[in-house]
Amino acid sequence: MSKSIAYAALKCEGSFWTNCNGVKVLSNGDKYVGEFRENKYNGNGTYVSANGETYVGNFKNGQRHGYGTYTYNGGSIYAGDFVDGKPHGKGKYTWKNGDTFVGEYKWGLRNGSGVFTKNNIFLSFFGIKSKKVIGIDDKFKLFLKE
Repeated sequence: MSKSIAYAALKCEGSFWTNCNGVKVLSNGDKYVGEFRENKYNGNGTYVSANGETYVGNFKNGQRHGYGTYTYNGGSIYAGDFVDGKPHGKGKYTWKNGDTFVGEYKWGLRNGSGVFTKNNIFLSFFGIKSKKVIGIDDKFKLFLKE
């Protein structure tokens, strides 16, 4: 017979939250639900802004850090790596219309190689679904046919 052990962080109590799970509602209407360490967002959590934007993923020292998904209030989504609150590393950005960019990000900007896929009728009609691109400071500088 095997035993299974479940671990859960403690519920946050008192004025200093560490190694616990809690809910924090800010005066501007933003809300965070998740893990705390040393009174900061640390570990897994969900941050919902008053304007409707949502981040679900990892936090470190109060910043988005690690893997997460950010949903913008306009309907676009970024899923990928974050460092110090900004997309940094590998990620996928999906626009509301279905277009996507999968590739490298540097401090919040598309920067490096990646694949841009356009879902409009004109490109789909000719069977061209994606192009490889080089992004430099969030601008597509070079398109190469696949």
